Amino acid sequence: MKRKSIILTAVLVLLQLCSSLWALPTTAYEAGMAVVGWLKGNPQPLDTALAPEVMRIETFTNNYGEPVSGNRWGIDFVAANSSSRPNGSVEDFETNNFSEFPWEHEGDSHWTTTTWEKHSGNYSAQAGTIEDYGSTTLRVRLDCISGNITFYRKVSSESISDCLTFYIDGVEKDTWSGDEDWAEASFPVAAGTRTFEWTYSKDYSVAEGDDTAWIDDIAFPVDCSNWPPPP
Repeated sequence: MKRKSIILTAVLVLLQLCSSLWALPTTAYEAGMAVVGWLKGNPQPLDTALAPEVMRIETFTNNYGEPVSGNRWGIDFVAANSSSRPNGSVEDFETNNFSEFPWEHEGDSHWTTTTWEKHSGNYSAQAGTIEDYGSTTLRVRLDCISGNITFYRKVSSESISDCLTFYIDGVEKDTWSGDEDWAEASFPVAAGTRTFEWTYSKDYSVAEGDDTAWIDDIAFPVDCSNWPPPP
């Protein structure tokens, strides 16, 4: 089988080979302790420095390229390249305010955090309440590395006329209106200082749906080793 560069050693093979020497563990705890003991006494195939307690396990892929996972002890096999983002680069509004990043508000009303609608967790950011011809903007300026900004957005408004619009450095990237459920949006970002803006705006008449928009789980392309930036 093709070995992936993933965490530590193949516990199933180990347990099967050693079954003649000691009883197979029957619980997740026993299996984990068996792996810890073996790892402390044997060379590491990935040259990984081990902590005093080692609970991570290297797995492999099968002939179809699928991860090998699952066993009767209930141990989770987790790939090192599994999807995750450092907390420093993600705004999920779980602080229930706008303190995590240097957010700025502009327009006829401030954006707010809300539990009414959210993509994940308990909170999202909701456009401020505005009247006809009004607008409300949430903006942040960050030093970025080359990559993508991704976020989730939802809109409930008059189609075409009352819109959520996203800008990078003042350039419109996309706009959404009508009844649109949570969906991911992603846009390339060049390295440098960038300004990201979300604006909800209305035309001269009519209000439909909830007449608002929400954003959540924004992943910024920032260097997490230097985050947060010095004051």
